Amino acid sequence: MQPKCSLRTRLTGLWCQEMRFRPRLRKLSWALSAVFLLNSVIQISQCFWADYRTGHLLLATGWLILAGLGNFYCMFVYWDFSPEGLTARVLWKVKRIPWQSVRSVGKLGYFRDNVKINYGHSIEDYGNLVTTPAHREKFIAALRQFAPQAEFEN
Repeated sequence: MQPKCSLRTRLTGLWCQEMRFRPRLRKLSWALSAVFLLNSVIQISQCFWADYRTGHLLLATGWLILAGLGNFYCMFVYWDFSPEGLTARVLWKVKRIPWQSVRSVGKLGYFRDNVKINYGHSIEDYGNLVTTPAHREKFIAALRQFAPQAEFEN
């Protein structure tokens, strides 16, 4: 799976959007945000007929904050593939795993949508990364391309 990058992207050293994977909860996050926004609209509309407007405005503000936080979280969770290694980002935490240290790739438990990546060369630096990409098959295909030395389960 070769990334389709423009010449400008290759020359500037930026990585292609095709090699960035997002979590599968993104659609659920947008649906919850729509519900939260609807609740905030209801609370604001009740302000015009109620005697206790402050309570409704506080509830509406709370619903708007919840709607924003759900999408904010999903915007800053992704996994980037580059020639140097895998970069996993969750909000402000960034973990970089070189391709040479990836040992095995498989599932965690009975969940079919997740991908568990084991990495490290010695017992002291063993670790694992559990991901839930939206496109699991493409994610595993990219892992096979960049880390051919790893053992792949199913």
